[in-house]
Amino acid sequence: MNILDRFTEASIGYMRREIIDAMRNEVLCVGLCDRSGRISDISAAARGSSGEVPALYPFMEKGNVVIHNHPSGNLSPSPADLQVASRLGNEGIGFFIVNNDVDDVYVVAEPIPERITEYLDPLKLLPLLDKGGRLEERLPGFEPRAAQLDMLSSIIEAFNEEKICLVEAGTGVGKSFAYLVPAVQWASLNNERVVISTSTINLQQQLMEKDIPVVADILDSKVKTVLVKGRGNYVCLRRLYHVRDEAPLFLETGDQLEELLEWTESTKTGSRQDLSFLPDEQVWSQVCSEADACLGIHCRHRDRCFVLKARREAASARVLLVNHHLLFSDVAMRLNGTGQEQTAVLPPFSRVIFDEAHNMETAATSFFSEKINKLGILKQVSLLYRKKQKKVLGLAAVLAGKGMKGELFKGIPRLYASIIMETVNMEEETADLFNGSTALRLKDLSEESAEVIIGHISKIRSLLLKLIQLCTSVLDEIDAEQDLPELYELGLVRKRINSMVSTCNQFTDMEDYPNQIFWMEKSVLSGGERLITFYSTPLDISGLMKESVFDTYSTVICTSASMTVQDSFTHFKSRIGLADTGQERILESLLPSPFPFKKNVLLAVPADAPFPSEPGYISFIAGLLYDILLVSEGKGLVLFTSFDMLNRAYEYTSARLEKAGITVLRQGTLDRSRLLSRFSLEINSVLFATDSFWEGIDAPGETCSIVIICRLPFKVPADPIVKSRVEALEAKGRNSFMEFSVPYAAIKLKQGFGRLIRKADDRGIVVIMDPRIVRKNYGQLLLSSLPETGRSFKDSRELLGDIERFLYTNP
Repeated sequence: MNILDRFTEASIGYMRREIIDAMRNEVLCVGLCDRSGRISDISAAARGSSGEVPALYPFMEKGNVVIHNHPSGNLSPSPADLQVASRLGNEGIGFFIVNNDVDDVYVVAEPIPERITEYLDPLKLLPLLDKGGRLEERLPGFEPRAAQLDMLSSIIEAFNEEKICLVEAGTGVGKSFAYLVPAVQWASLNNERVVISTSTINLQQQLMEKDIPVVADILDSKVKTVLVKGRGNYVCLRRLYHVRDEAPLFLETGDQLEELLEWTESTKTGSRQDLSFLPDEQVWSQVCSEADACLGIHCRHRDRCFVLKARREAASARVLLVNHHLLFSDVAMRLNGTGQEQTAVLPPFSRVIFDEAHNMETAATSFFSEKINKLGILKQVSLLYRKKQKKVLGLAAVLAGKGMKGELFKGIPRLYASIIMETVNMEEETADLFNGSTALRLKDLSEESAEVIIGHISKIRSLLLKLIQLCTSVLDEIDAEQDLPELYELGLVRKRINSMVSTCNQFTDMEDYPNQIFWMEKSVLSGGERLITFYSTPLDISGLMKESVFDTYSTVICTSASMTVQDSFTHFKSRIGLADTGQERILESLLPSPFPFKKNVLLAVPADAPFPSEPGYISFIAGLLYDILLVSEGKGLVLFTSFDMLNRAYEYTSARLEKAGITVLRQGTLDRSRLLSRFSLEINSVLFATDSFWEGIDAPGETCSIVIICRLPFKVPADPIVKSRVEALEAKGRNSFMEFSVPYAAIKLKQGFGRLIRKADDRGIVVIMDPRIVRKNYGQLLLSSLPETGRSFKDSRELLGDIERFLYTNP
């Protein structure tokens, strides 16, 4: 090997002098490589004897390459050399051996060259979206927008300078192209992975099927993009075959099971979305992949594993599209020790874009909450032992059948019965405490009631600990060399039960967790069975977000159509962990919609409506709702803040509206996609919907000519999480209503308002039925967060006239 391929002449001369000065003994040097990869900057770190030299890691780890000489002229590495080279190599540091004349070199480990970042060039990217640019050529009818170019410019700066960028971009700005162009270009130039996280499936589909192919085309990029879905979207062959083997005991699911088995022989993805039929939720839950149930390398079906195949696809991609929940599951694993350089749920990445960023806090709160309920407990216990039609099933029976010491499992049936009895008793005694509500904090219960619940949780914990001891005794008795998948699965079950014990510990020692909210929720399963779930939820996720996202990733983009309150990001930053981040690292951009709202939108409020707390509010709203929808001939989206109000309004209006030829659609009667499809296709229909339909609906044109918001979308004060966070602010002497309740209502109101205008030529009316927006002091703050429109704040009779004139008079 030519020594000059590895060293500059100056560095060769330096090392020769050091060797002579050390009386031709071994010398340890540390070098830095230049852009050509040659060692150009070198310094001596240690000197030794003719056969050894000290390995000084604090010095060695400061360079790109460690070099030492072998006075004998034999450049073969010794065992000690290989050990040092291995440790340094894992840190990307090279290891070279030279002779005393420094005219020959043996490369034990190549250095990982320092990556030279290629920065985004705004002079090349901005013209793509400008007049006469490639996007205009690719999309007929596309019109360049100044706001879109401003957003693109901010995001380019965030990528180049490793900043956090907050962008509120109104409808029509074209935010997806504004962040996709720099994201795809960065991934292409630097071979670096960029993650794009969204909240809704609709946006994921739009990005994957429409926008990303266009961006790749205008950039001439071949960067691979993959939509990453959670494990639960894939069938697990091991679980499927396991259920098949027990099929005679589950005859009611036999047909679907056969279809699934047949499908797995032909599917390339194993994804639920690729099924030609919609499997029953209970059936799918028995056969889908679960992280806690994965046997990994111990699984005999690993070579056909659909999740593993999907992960390989993700690892080979440079742009990943995920949802917020999946991203936070990855974040949690890295927080818990996986680190940033390894694959957790996602392969390593350093730049992330959050679209629909207004949902970040909710998604993080949900993911970082821990829960226990009867269903989850019995699911794990049943993996060990269960009886069906007098047949004993589960790991205990399988392992006993394979010659394991059956007597070790004799305690399981009794424990199984005790756990079932205790969980049933806990549910029965807890159910009566709700008094008509669906969620309660434990701290709001009487001391006696709380003690009863904690007593049950404590008993369940004790039973689970006995189960853990039993599993441990089995695993300890078995030869470690026995490579049975069932043994690995037993270890997984033990791990999951141990996690449940940890959650139980939080409840029994609540006073030790002042920053957690302990609450319970009552729900009804699809089969009508009652379920009570106990949650431990972080009081404040801002610290977690700061540590795991904003302080970790080089570039973080947060964008949405609704992030600010009164044109300020202060509320958003305080909730997600940016309140204390230096302003020099944050870019903020507020970009209003280019659509002509003042000309094309009428904002209407019935000034004579009673307050929601007053008698007669529902009947007034329902009556006016009927009158408005008659005038508009349907073509409306009606948004409620609760199912109770929705159902009461539906009962009052639906039959009469149907008689008038207006189709009334209601959330819950069809799945979301079918409901939205009918609403879009049937022009004279009206859709009654609640929370999730306030965003993510894209129904441009005449089909959605009027949006009716029946009540201001304040968070429910009795909600355990809301109540606790409000109390935390009040305890600090702050005004929780103005700092918490009103900002959230303003952001949600923006979302609902945004359902109306989806294209530049859309025209219509937003009716806010709640008079507090014009009769309360905070109403002005809410109004100021909406685009400037025409207004009609009048009594309901006059209002109907204004609505009719606006709808049927040419602008």
